[in-house]
This record gives sequence, structure tokens and C-alpha cells, in this order.
Amino acid sequence: MKFLYLLPVFMMFCHELYAQKNNYQAIINTSAGNIEEKVIAWRHDFHEHPELGNRENHTSAIIAKHLQSPGLEVRTGVAVTGVVGILKRENLVFDYMEIQKNKSPN
Repeated sequence: MKFLYLLPVFMMFCHELYAQKNNYQAIINTSAGNIEEKVIAWRHDFHEHPELGNRENHTSAIIAKHLQSPGLEVRTGVAVTGVVGILKRENLVFDYMEIQKNKSPN
């Protein structure tokens, strides 16, 4: 009998998860479409300027520049030519919840 009470709650939960999945899929598709030309240009550039392992200076410079554009802290020279982008947010979970709250139509 308790199962019958939990079934509607479970169904609502599944519906919400499905709606979120579809929303995320739309966001991912839009974002991917927005940067598609840039990624293709990078690929062409990387193939026009081939580099040996641990000597990818041209490639790492392009990636570092891209990571710096949204304001990430960038560390270069990691394991010779590696690049690391660091996202520093003190309250990332709260910020995400604020964004979601501001997006909701209620």
C-alpha cells in the first residue's frame, strides 16, 4: 500500500529529471553550435602547424589564450607544454542555484 503513495512522487521526480535532461541537451547543442566554427579553425591550425610531443608550444599558446578569455587563471608549462585553466569560485554551488532560480519563470 505504501508503494501506491510513493509511485506518484517517484513519477514526478522522474518527469523532472527527464525535463532537466532535455533542457541540458538543448543547452549543450546550442553551445556546441556556437563554437563549432572556432573548433574547426583550431583543428585546421593545429594540422597546419604540426608539433612534436612535449614541444607543442604553438598549440598550448592557443589553448592558454582561449582559457584566459573568460577570466580563468591559467598555468602554463605544466609537464613541459601542458596548460591548466583554474576556475576559482568560493561559493560555486550557491551561484549555480542562483542562476537556476533566476532562470525559472516563477
